[in-house]
Amino acid sequence: MSKWLVLAVLIAGAGWYWHTHGLPLGGTPKAVDAQGNPQVWVFTHPSCGDPCTDALADLRKRGQSFVEKSIDPDNREDPDSQVWRRLGNKKFPLIMVGGERFNEFSGPLLAGVLADHFGADALHGIEQHFFKEHFNADGSPRIVMYSTSWCGYCRRLRQEMVDNQVAFTEIDVEKHTSGPTLSRTLEIRGVPTTYVGYKRVVGHNLAAINKVINP
Repeated sequence: MSKWLVLAVLIAGAGWYWHTHGLPLGGTPKAVDAQGNPQVWVFTHPSCGDPCTDALADLRKRGQSFVEKSIDPDNREDPDSQVWRRLGNKKFPLIMVGGERFNEFSGPLLAGVLADHFGADALHGIEQHFFKEHFNADGSPRIVMYSTSWCGYCRRLRQEMVDNQVAFTEIDVEKHTSGPTLSRTLEIRGVPTTYVGYKRVVGHNLAAINKVINP
């Protein structure tokens, strides 16, 4: 066998190995299977404690399949540890769903990400009830801003969307008939809290919303 053929075989093998371990050559690691379908990966550590336990329990309660990757950050030969380091991560758990990832476990945030990838069956009944308001009758996502009457940031965001002729739905959490349950279910700790369908917006301006719509 020529040295060039050997080299080609080695490169192909390396490509398969890195891809199946979430390490695409020249790309950002993603939680996917060998066919490129999204998976749920949870990177844990034996000393992680409640945050890891709570994340795993939430996934089990949903009946969501996932892959737990318990790692030793100091083991640089372990492919899972390499993924963890390549993402610049320093905390546990690290949860990856397809190409999305986040560190701090939050049931509502996880719910939205799971539903975006796997559909509404990933949601609990009460989550389905509230997330249903985030979609039009044809299934297309709405921009939904949760607000209060006294919120200055809400007024600015509302005016920015009106000025730019952006269609949105506004829900006052203090006037909603199920306000406390709504806030607890979607973990609305401050206003405005804005969603585009299942996706939660990070930021309080139209640019942040557009970043979700056109990532």
